[in-house]
Amino acid sequence: MHSDIASRNHALQGWPMAARPPVDPFAPAPRRARAVPFDFVLEHISALHPVTRPMFGCTAVYLDERIVFVLRQKGGEDDGVWVAYERDAEAQVRALLPTLEPIVILGSTRGWRKLSAASASFEADVLRACALLRAGETCLGKLPESRKKGGPATRAKPRARSPAPKAKR
Repeated sequence: MHSDIASRNHALQGWPMAARPPVDPFAPAPRRARAVPFDFVLEHISALHPVTRPMFGCTAVYLDERIVFVLRQKGGEDDGVWVAYERDAEAQVRALLPTLEPIVILGSTRGWRKLSAASASFEADVLRACALLRAGETCLGKLPESRKKGGPATRAKPRARSPAPKAKR
């Protein structure tokens, strides 16, 4: 124990008292920023000023309020670049990006397909999707349900409280 204190004091030797970094024993450990998987995607659409947000251990990519991609690399069969689109644009998106595959963990959910990281043409396929976005293709991306007017994820209005039932005497 004495050597532990001595080594700590030795490490701080040479620091003036005022310059020593303050130590808060109750402060949470600093969070390390996660690396963005497939960061070349962000490089190729940087002119469009993408915004990223963490989403379920992945990285969601937004252009304005529209989600366009989810970048996923967790070591599973659904790794790759997930492409978002409105349901009515599915035929058009699949014609533009014919290598899109279903996302297994989403089941039969519509409006999402993936460019699989396991594909031999993965990088070329992703660069094609990025080029479509840079060219102004509007069929890629979708407004999240929470942003749509009247969508199911919008905040519900608080219900009026019903009067308490009268107690029997």
